[in-house]
Amino acid sequence: MSATELGLLLGLAIALLFVSGFFSGSEVALFGLRRVDREQLTNSGRAVDAAVLSLLAQPKRLVVSVLIGNEAVNMAIAAIAAYLWVPAWPAAEPWGIAALAVLASAATVILFGEVVPKTLAIQQPISWARQAARPMALFALVIAPARWVIHGLAELIARPLGGATRPRAADLSEEEFRTLVDAGSAQGQVDARERRLIHKVFEFGDKNVGQVMTPRDKVFALSYDLPMARLVKEVAARGFSRVPIYQRTLDNVRGVLNAKDLVRATAGQSPARTLAELLSEPLYVPRTTPVARLFTIMKQKKVHVALVVSEYGKLLGLVTMDDLLRLLFGEIHDERDNLQQAARRGRGGRTPVPGSLSAVDASAGVAKLEAADVEAPAMAESAAEAPAEPADDAASADGTDATKAAATAPVEEAR
Repeated sequence: MSATELGLLLGLAIALLFVSGFFSGSEVALFGLRRVDREQLTNSGRAVDAAVLSLLAQPKRLVVSVLIGNEAVNMAIAAIAAYLWVPAWPAAEPWGIAALAVLASAATVILFGEVVPKTLAIQQPISWARQAARPMALFALVIAPARWVIHGLAELIARPLGGATRPRAADLSEEEFRTLVDAGSAQGQVDARERRLIHKVFEFGDKNVGQVMTPRDKVFALSYDLPMARLVKEVAARGFSRVPIYQRTLDNVRGVLNAKDLVRATAGQSPARTLAELLSEPLYVPRTTPVARLFTIMKQKKVHVALVVSEYGKLLGLVTMDDLLRLLFGEIHDERDNLQQAARRGRGGRTPVPGSLSAVDASAGVAKLEAADVEAPAMAESAAEAPAEPADDAASADGTDATKAAATAPVEEAR
């Protein structure tokens, strides 16, 4: 073999190695484009981007073209390697030369025709796809007859094996969805509040109970042994609508007390006569519980408070439905917040309360709490759940006027 022939064959092998890398990198770049990348190409208006999208619009055509080109080039490299090795060992067996040629060419192709170009393509998929679009489209056109034959044979073989089923639509990842939302917000298609809410929904799913709970040392709870009048005072003073009730230690919670039930019981409006009858079964969760899972459980069980415990039953903290909603919506303000601002004691011994408050709750509840010399924070809870006639003034059961105003103390979940 002359030096010229040897040089030409080596040059051809190196050129084919670059072509192999082109096909490998193009495959990764084109099929690795995310949906947000395709959206960017669609909105750019550039001709080269339209060429990229045209290739991606026919994925089967593209993948068959890439495979034909890549495999043909790799086989050509192996053949050249075998031809170059023959003069080096004239006495060697042909199969031995072929084996050595395949091993050497395979190692070279894997490194320089697969790993290196695919690594570069992954790092810059859009740039690589733009560079490859027109050459790949031309190659696909040139080999169209061969592609039709190979594609037809592949479909014929795949159909009995279930390969002709309808392709599944690609899922949109969290990162892609967030990027689309940000792009929509920048273009004015997504409101800023909607954008914040969508991002908070994803953040909501990433948190667990231990990250949002009120820690044990800040939990407001009352002893089961306190008399009813003292319970009324304590609940009214702190303004929580639901309070854990424990016996001897916080690790032994008997149940959760609803302030509204306490008011009705002390006013004689409830058949319950003892504290035990007023308590609801506590919901216990480990600190590793995902926040989204807890939200679902609390909705299903219709509870507003969950106690966070360790594997040994030790109370670690407390989570309320309000805590979970704040993660999504921030500080929540409702009609009860307005009630807190306007409560006042009128002349002639009248106590103004909201017109939406039931007359029975207004007269009996306020009277009972006044007897205990405390304000009525839980009345706002009643206002939200027991609407009365939508009039500015309402008459109570004993004739006392109930004018449209509001209660004073804040109503929150237990902390």
